Amino acid sequence: MIRLRDVSNWSGCIIPTHFLMEASDIVYETLRIHFSRDELYDRLQCLENRFRSFNVVLAIPGVVWDEKPNTMAASDDIWRSIFKHDKIAGAYYYKGEPEYRNMPILFGYATIKSEVEKTVVIISDTTREIIHISDNDDAEHSLSTEVVSPVFVPKPKSKCKLFDV
Repeated sequence: MIRLRDVSNWSGCIIPTHFLMEASDIVYETLRIHFSRDELYDRLQCLENRFRSFNVVLAIPGVVWDEKPNTMAASDDIWRSIFKHDKIAGAYYYKGEPEYRNMPILFGYATIKSEVEKTVVIISDTTREIIHISDNDDAEHSLSTEVVSPVFVPKPKSKCKLFDV
């Protein structure tokens, strides 16, 4: 569908019937699986619903999508409110949208959401002196640097007969 869209310079939300017929022929020639025009149309509608649902979930404040590992993160309270309004969004609880790379090309691009991070973690490159809890040096020297492990007796490996002779 993406190739047909690019070749014909078609832009719009209603997919022309001849696109569906040609896509059906290509699927049959390539995979020997017959899809009717209606079956392809239903599949594309399902993909579009998933795409819209994904973008709705992504637009909610507190939801973050990490594109590389394709994961979505949000607090449990946010997920509970999402599940009440959109049952399809439950698919994104563990993973993001697997077909997201191709969906914007076919259905249109979403706006990129940017959030301001409220927590700042400062990592210093300076070191501090270690504070000693005890002034008694004898306590530190009395500890042994040798470690004694329990005796380990290896178990005999099991043998099985592979072939009857």
